[in-house]
Order: sequence, then C-alpha cells, then structure tokens
Amino acid sequence: MIKFPDAFDSDMAYQLRERAPRNLEEIRSIAISVEANLISKRSRARAERRTPFKEEPSAFEQKLDVIIKGMDRLGDRVEKIERKSPWDGQPNNAVRNLKY
Repeated sequence: MIKFPDAFDSDMAYQLRERAPRNLEEIRSIAISVEANLISKRSRARAERRTPFKEEPSAFEQKLDVIIKGMDRLGDRVEKIERKSPWDGQPNNAVRNLKY
C-alpha cells in the first residue's frame, strides 16, 4: 500500500496520500475518482489554452479608431471635391449673346 501511490504522477500520488485510505480496495476506488477529476481538470485547462484570448480595445484605442475613420471620410470628401470640374453644376446655355 505504501508503494502504490508512487506508481502515479505527483498530482495523483498527493491526492491518494491526502485521503489516507485504510486498505487496497479503498485506494483503488479513490484512484478511480481522483483520475476522473484530474482528466476533466486537464481537459478544461487544454480547452482554455485553445481558446484565443480576445482583448477588448481600450477607450483610447476606440477614440483613436473613431478619429481615423473620420479622417478617412474627410479625405474622401476632399477627393470628390477636387475631382469635380469647374463647370459641373452650371446650366448649359445653348443660346449665347454674341454681340461683342
């Protein structure tokens, strides 16, 4: 009984010694329950590692994004104004006064 816990990894051996079983049958039943708990704990830890951590942007970063988007829109407006020809929007007069 003394050597039995040493056959397992350190977490399992600690749990077996901590519960202080009285006989080999009790050690076996404790080992089964502890193993099930350790397996679920390790699978949860693995799942947490696989889940990518999404960091929320700070208030400063959010404000900076708003400013950048505003500057982009302003740049687009300036581009549209520069592309317009000087005669856009003026009526096309077919009849002109040619008395000069």
